[in-house]
Amino acid sequence: MTDRELLEAAARVYWPAGSDVSIRWLELDQAIGYIDADNQDHNGQDRERVWNPLEDDGDALRLSIDRNIELEFGAGFVNAGSSLNDGEWHLARVEFNGDKRAATRRAIVLAVVRAAAAMAPEIAPSDRP
Repeated sequence: MTDRELLEAAARVYWPAGSDVSIRWLELDQAIGYIDADNQDHNGQDRERVWNPLEDDGDALRLSIDRNIELEFGAGFVNAGSSLNDGEWHLARVEFNGDKRAATRRAIVLAVVRAAAAMAPEIAPSDRP
């Protein structure tokens, strides 16, 4: 799965269909752009914000808190796990390879996407031509 596919799938989990958030892929930023109630001024001056939990510690932390991700650190790896209310444990293990924070962010995103895809296949990345 590419980073884009991971981010798009994670965004569909973080902002499910029917939420008041508009999301799109930002090619230049290689991230998700979003507009929600917090960044709308209702005068035609809506500001699009950038969301990338693979690169931003704050985005990853908010995602992990909101989706109840549990973290466990071992010698050279991090495990991130979530059940997302389906009662089944979905684990992602990522090796540090020198960057513990990047590995932790990736594990969080992977755990969220894996748990959500197990519950709702439409969350999984779509096939592109």
